[in-house]
Amino acid sequence: MEALFCFQKKETHLNNDIPMNVEHAAKLAQLALSPDEKNRLGEELPRIMAGLHAQLQTVDAAAAEPMIYGGNAAGGWRPDVPGPMLDRAEALQQAPEKLGDEFKMPRIVE
Repeated sequence: MEALFCFQKKETHLNNDIPMNVEHAAKLAQLALSPDEKNRLGEELPRIMAGLHAQLQTVDAAAAEPMIYGGNAAGGWRPDVPGPMLDRAEALQQAPEKLGDEFKMPRIVE
């Protein structure tokens, strides 16, 4: 896989068709990168993605059924069935502030 790094746009291209913006990827990963780290990652990211792509190509997914949701969400949503509830007095015992028999909340709209 051939990679092209564009310093002006901070974009790395895998196979010249999939742009990978290093700054965007760092933001998604909640990483604060220095300019040197961004440049180094811009050079390494195509190799990382190429390695990941190569590994994914070895997986036989022909028999795998498509998923609607990722994770362990087998069958979608759970039934909406009411469960046991706290009575008002028990719930208010845990309130940081209360006003009579209600929760007191800070004003958020002036």
